[in-house]
Amino acid sequence: METNDDSTLLILARRGRLEDDKDVTEESYAAAEDHYNAETGTGSRTWSDDELTAQDVIFFAAGFDTTSTLLSFTLMELALHPEIQERLFEEINTLDRPYSEITYEQIQSLEYLDAVISESLRKWPPLPATDRKCTKDYTMTNPDDGSPMFSIEQNYSVWVPIYCFHHEHHTHRESAGKFICSVEIMFSRDSVDVRC
Repeated sequence: METNDDSTLLILARRGRLEDDKDVTEESYAAAEDHYNAETGTGSRTWSDDELTAQDVIFFAAGFDTTSTLLSFTLMELALHPEIQERLFEEINTLDRPYSEITYEQIQSLEYLDAVISESLRKWPPLPATDRKCTKDYTMTNPDDGSPMFSIEQNYSVWVPIYCFHHEHHTHRESAGKFICSVEIMFSRDSVDVRC
């Protein structure tokens, strides 16, 4: 079953009807490890009411808190950069409908809005760091000569400093701490290691 609706996934898990994808790879998140059978490539599990409640709280808090943080910092940056605010205002005014009738597709077509939001997320990530559990032994190698740099053993947790990556001077050069919105840079982010 394919669905992106977290509520549906939780209900199916509670009823014991949620089956893991048989094509799960080693790169998958470790969150499913407690009910995933590596030998058969399948798994299922019934969740308790406490587990479902905890997941609901996490979904709500993660969605609400991160969204409010993003909007707060975006509004602050727009107030500090009136030229960006003006350009964004002009792009929004290109929509030919009243604001009450703006569609999802129209919002998706606003390229400069996407650049502003992306830059705000880069400069002010709602989560400054996150952690992940290593699902298999992994050795990081030097990209220049292929020599091993360090190893992470299976089941170790790795702390990922998102804020540090987003402000890395090697990657972002002198603009690491600045709020710079550029549609051209944003569209090149998939092909090269740059940011919006």
